[in-house]
Amino acid sequence: MALWLLLSFGTVCLAPAPASAWWRRAQRRNVLPTEPTEESVTLKGVIQRVTPGQIEVLVDSPAKADQKPKDKNAPHGIWAASTPRSTEFQVEGEATLNYLRSGLLVQFSAKVEGREIKEPIHELTIISRARGTTHAHSAESKPVSKDNGPNAASLGSESSKIVGQLGHTQGNKWLVHVGDKSYRIELADDLAIKVALSNRHVISAGDKIVIHGKAIHGKPGACIADDVEVTLAHPLSGKSKPKSSEHEPASGRPEPQ
Repeated sequence: MALWLLLSFGTVCLAPAPASAWWRRAQRRNVLPTEPTEESVTLKGVIQRVTPGQIEVLVDSPAKADQKPKDKNAPHGIWAASTPRSTEFQVEGEATLNYLRSGLLVQFSAKVEGREIKEPIHELTIISRARGTTHAHSAESKPVSKDNGPNAASLGSESSKIVGQLGHTQGNKWLVHVGDKSYRIELADDLAIKVALSNRHVISAGDKIVIHGKAIHGKPGACIADDVEVTLAHPLSGKSKPKSSEHEPASGRPEPQ
């Protein structure tokens, strides 16, 4: 009897491993999964492809002269940035003369005499209607002095910043609607047309891009864009292009909104 008790006690003492392994497995089952950690990310590069809701970007590599020890966490290669409706876009670049059309919102500076603008316009900027951007303004005239000195007005150098909607055209002359007023402007032969838009539909492959967004820590290659800054590689043109899912059918790119 005593021997049996001794052997039984020895069996229990010599076999703690299975019980210990069972305990560890039970502990692992009770551990809740940790939430993924978000981290801010900035991508600078060139657009490779644009699809509804997403932009593929080839992230720039540092110039050889400026190369530093490689940071394993630095963005590189191809990234896919999701662009929900809340993503803010700022698009800058140029446009050709044939991109101008009735309905566009434009901004320019000119001397106004009563309801007339006698001097040709040498620079015009197409801006967005969208609220919440630094480029959207209500249609109104604001005096802007070219000379910051106290005698600017008396020198006759005062001009007005005009923000209005293009109307009908006849040759190089356009009607611009500014609130309840209308002005007829003449475009100079050396007219420079710039764009400052918040319209995601005018961007395309080849444009330079900077994206500020959020990515999951430890999972590079994808992010959600909070705001996007794009510099157009080519001027917007009014020439017709093949229809695609991203660009609305129109004479060239869709009207900025």
